[in-house]
Amino acid sequence: CLMPQNLSLFPHLTVLENVTFGSEAPRSKKTLEDARCWLARMRIENFEKRYPSQLSGGQRQRVALARALAVRPKALLLDEPFSALDGPLKRNLRRELRNLQQETGVPFIYVTHHVEDICALGDSVHFMHEGTMTESICVEDLMHGKGRLRFWKMMGWGNLLEGAITLNHDGKRVFQWKGKEIAVREYDGTGEGLVFIRPDMIRLLDPRLPVDEEISHNVFTGKIEDILLEGGVFRIHVSTDSGIWQIEQKEPVFCSQALRTGEDISFAFHPDSVELILYDTQKKEAEVSESKSLAPHQ
Repeated sequence: CLMPQNLSLFPHLTVLENVTFGSEAPRSKKTLEDARCWLARMRIENFEKRYPSQLSGGQRQRVALARALAVRPKALLLDEPFSALDGPLKRNLRRELRNLQQETGVPFIYVTHHVEDICALGDSVHFMHEGTMTESICVEDLMHGKGRLRFWKMMGWGNLLEGAITLNHDGKRVFQWKGKEIAVREYDGTGEGLVFIRPDMIRLLDPRLPVDEEISHNVFTGKIEDILLEGGVFRIHVSTDSGIWQIEQKEPVFCSQALRTGEDISFAFHPDSVELILYDTQKKEAEVSESKSLAPHQ
């Protein structure tokens, strides 16, 4: 059974009629009882007489899920069903979807380009390129070792930098790469390795306000190369003298009109948001060769 990205609810049918539509006997007593049970599980049982146009985005998502599961599918294919939703609503629906999958035992195949969806919902990840499956990875392996590097490379997501953890002139550990420094959280080791900074952990800075002390050591400036507003989130690529940075942020309240291609912009991030990946001596050669294509573009 497919739950498409646009949901494909019938505007001339009520919520209850939409949910029973795929059944062989949509008006039978049992079908109606089953449909109402699914509406109750989705917490929209009070809306069965409403039409899709009278529902919120989240309520329409729940109707589409109830309709898909009411026919007791052998598997459910979801094509980026939450792409138009924001913040807490999207997180709540992801959690509910995960619970539904565990309760029903129905295999879910979830098509997405968003890392947060994969981490919240997936057991395994399968990568497709030009119609061919190129890689399969367990979600648990995505945050560890070489599996993580393959994942970031194929997703093209995040800021992965290659350099070394060293001590600066103040005796504090910093990450150095391409003549630049990044302040990192307290760490015992030093040596060559990688750091990873999630795009959604980077803050755009308001030029009218002073920079918070806690992020003042990790401030960078660059020029916006491209910008996309998707689901209430700005996905920004910023060109700096150290490469291209990816930033994801909800619409800034201070300068949304200034976010245009070619504009100069400053950004920063907290040292605690910097993930350190020191090379293991035995794995260094293998991981270095794999990670060379992962550094920010020149």
